[in-house]
Amino acid sequence: MAAQDTKPEVSISKALRRLKVGYTSIRHADRNDMTTYYSRCPSINLRGNWLQEAGFETDMPVDVRVMKDCLVITTKPKTPQIPLTREMLNRTEACPTRPVRNSVRWSVRC
Repeated sequence: MAAQDTKPEVSISKALRRLKVGYTSIRHADRNDMTTYYSRCPSINLRGNWLQEAGFETDMPVDVRVMKDCLVITTKPKTPQIPLTREMLNRTEACPTRPVRNSVRWSVRC
C-alpha cells in the first residue's frame, strides 16, 4: 500500500525543446555616442514556465559548459547571505581595541 502523504515527482512538460540560434544586434558607437555600425552576434533565448519546472528559478546563478556542438546549463546553488549583524560583529572583533580619546559629540537639530 502506498503512503498517503507523499508528493508526486515533478514532471517537466517536454524533455526535448527545439530552439533556433538567432542573432542579437550590437550597437557600436564613437566617443560622441554616435552610432558607427551594428554587428550581429549569435544568441539563443530561453524562456518559459518549463525553466521553473526544470529547477531554474528567477535570479538563480547558472553554470554554462561549452563543448563542440554542445551546451550544458546547470544550476549553481546560491551562497547563503551572512546577516548584516553577524558581518558587523566579525568586523568589530578584527579591530584592535584602543581607548577612545577626544571623543566628539554630535548633536542633531531639527
